[in-house]
Amino acid sequence: AHLVEDCEALRLHLQPSHRWDVVLGGSWGTTLALAYAQQYSESVGALVLRGVCLFRPKEIDWLFARGAAGGAAKMNPGGWKAFEGAVGIGASGNQDDDRSSSDDRQSDSDTVHPLVPADRTALHRYMDCLLSSDPTLRLHAARAWMMWEMSVTKANQTGFTDGTDSADSEQSSPILVWDGARGSWAYQNADGSPADGCGIPPHERARSLRRFGPADDASGTVRSVRSPHHIDKNSAPSMPRSIDPSTKDLIELPPPPSNVNAEQTVAAKKFLPAQAMLTCFYSANDRFVMGRYHNSMLDEAIVDQVRNIPCIAIQGGRDHICPPDTAMDLAEAWAEMELRICLNGGHSMYDENITSEIVRATDRLADAGGRM
Repeated sequence: AHLVEDCEALRLHLQPSHRWDVVLGGSWGTTLALAYAQQYSESVGALVLRGVCLFRPKEIDWLFARGAAGGAAKMNPGGWKAFEGAVGIGASGNQDDDRSSSDDRQSDSDTVHPLVPADRTALHRYMDCLLSSDPTLRLHAARAWMMWEMSVTKANQTGFTDGTDSADSEQSSPILVWDGARGSWAYQNADGSPADGCGIPPHERARSLRRFGPADDASGTVRSVRSPHHIDKNSAPSMPRSIDPSTKDLIELPPPPSNVNAEQTVAAKKFLPAQAMLTCFYSANDRFVMGRYHNSMLDEAIVDQVRNIPCIAIQGGRDHICPPDTAMDLAEAWAEMELRICLNGGHSMYDENITSEIVRATDRLADAGGRM
């Protein structure tokens, strides 16, 4: 809620008598862009969303929980094993048998706090490390965190193919577009003309892109708990709590890496892993972060607040950080939104497929004066 107010304060400072022509958000930024547009709909001329995220519990569990149905841990077991191992999880488990699933590797060292669900142990352990007073430990955890995200980004690179060996086949792959008015999918080229789906019906292609399990947000899947750093929703302080020394007996942090020289120690003290810190802290405190939107940003009454704002959502079919499920769920709830899925696109806005679509979307909205 404070971030939303920051956005409005910035608008009032820069152009108090005008609205934003286009609000562009990517990944977590789509959550913030939508929350801002829902709170200040008159301040937003149009929206462009990239790598759609609504910060639902199952989205966080997909990326940072070992037990998530079909989650990234199962898709990339080697990367997950390294991610857990970097903060001392699974140390006494069977790490020599690559055939064992991450769900089966449980040891006494995996416990962070009695109220932390076992499948979110790694997430809370990383929060303890990233907020540690030891700069070397913070740097070690931040590097391992970024390596995990990179490994997920690069996992399963097989994308759309038309069956040819053309060097530019990836760049010429079609866009899967949701037509909310008709309730159907269609293939398009980048210029909007009809495209060929190589004999695969578009609705089947869309179904194949879904990665999440059948868990329902309303069925008790909320993972926020009172950990040593958890912010209580009903009595939230104005600033996040720092590490409480009294919790040291509840948490067994891994020791800092032993092979660190003096020069690296000095560098570590100057390094503040802000992105990893924020992502981890927000994910572990998702219920507090989302506030009134925690039940779902897909509720009809909430979507109605932005329904008349022109919006183009751009999603990568090979995005494993924010899988296409969320973008498709939003499109089904928001028929007026245009969803364009680049079948060979990933998560990054610097992915060539995604970048091209962002440029086309902003050009279209600029040419139309904020209307589509």
